[in-house]
Amino acid sequence: MRNMKNLELALAVMATKHEWQVMCCMIAGQSRFNEIMKSCGDMNQMTLSRTLRLLEGGGMIEKKKGKIFTAYAPTKLGRRFSMVLKSMEAFGGAIPISQK
Repeated sequence: MRNMKNLELALAVMATKHEWQVMCCMIAGQSRFNEIMKSCGDMNQMTLSRTLRLLEGGGMIEKKKGKIFTAYAPTKLGRRFSMVLKSMEAFGGAIPISQK
């Protein structure tokens, strides 16, 4: 591995399963709080709120306030994360069923 510091920084920004879940939902197109909540299933409102704040603070998403509702969107950095998600999905698919 060339630069362990970069890897450590990436892991600090995307440290929990909730951050991964929310980014999967956002890249799939969900952008409003309730849409994300429904897609993530096992996450309560407090956890989702905290996760959105962490992702916003990490530069992965941005909050867009409208007159009627607030939406969230991946930033340029967040959109780049879709490549990581695709790689992780492929890696997960390659794991033998006995280990899943």
